[in-house]
Amino acid sequence: MDLILTIFIEQNISITLQNLMKFCFESIGMHAGFWHSFSHYKDEEGHECLLFRHNYGTKWSKVLSKGILHLLNEPFGFHAETTLFSSSVMIKILEKKHWIKKSIFWGFCVML
Repeated sequence: MDLILTIFIEQNISITLQNLMKFCFESIGMHAGFWHSFSHYKDEEGHECLLFRHNYGTKWSKVLSKGILHLLNEPFGFHAETTLFSSSVMIKILEKKHWIKKSIFWGFCVML
């Protein structure tokens, strides 16, 4: 996560969910081969749903879901649920926790 935050800060990219999807999920993750496609949509309850498709099996779905949940939880504090399949991971963002990680806060203070 620190590397992603560093890239965002160096490139003057706002740290938002939309930018995480655009720069990390739609670009870096696909070019790195972590998944072969990414899409997102809002469900009928208004929750953001993220869908990652890959060809690496159920074990990779478990690993991938843990990594993505970490990316969503660390800077944003999102609570999400996952659904795992053998060739995809679906993550539904349920709510945002109302706290900021101390390490993220101090990183921004150093920037200022």
